[in-house]
Amino acid sequence: MSVCLFSLHFIYADRKEKDDILRVFRSTFDTDYFNVTFTTTGHEGDSRAYSTYMTESRVLRHIDTIMDSLRLDQVPFEEVQVTTPIHPIVMYHVSQLDNLDVLRTIGETAAIALRSRVRRLEVPAPDADEEDEE
Repeated sequence: MSVCLFSLHFIYADRKEKDDILRVFRSTFDTDYFNVTFTTTGHEGDSRAYSTYMTESRVLRHIDTIMDSLRLDQVPFEEVQVTTPIHPIVMYHVSQLDNLDVLRTIGETAAIALRSRVRRLEVPAPDADEEDEE
């Protein structure tokens, strides 16, 4: 499978449910589209996954809409984790989504990630001698 270019983990504070996760991959059949998958926990505690294809502009609009929904949610998640393979993982508290700089940063991070051609590299395990030198 291709590398996940962008993901959002929606994290509950005090609930036992697994995080809901939105993942975006480059489509394998059409370079103008992205595969967007959403995994959530159903009412019975079972994991459910859904998948669709969107253009870049629709993916970015979808992310904006999710951020707006999280700000307005009556029973919100506690945190949102933004992950891409090209920068460190960043966590935002849902209350920060009222800050336009935070929203802009999330949107720009997604746009940069979607426009990247990422390939996973194998990193050799460090030698035991190298670990002792540090």
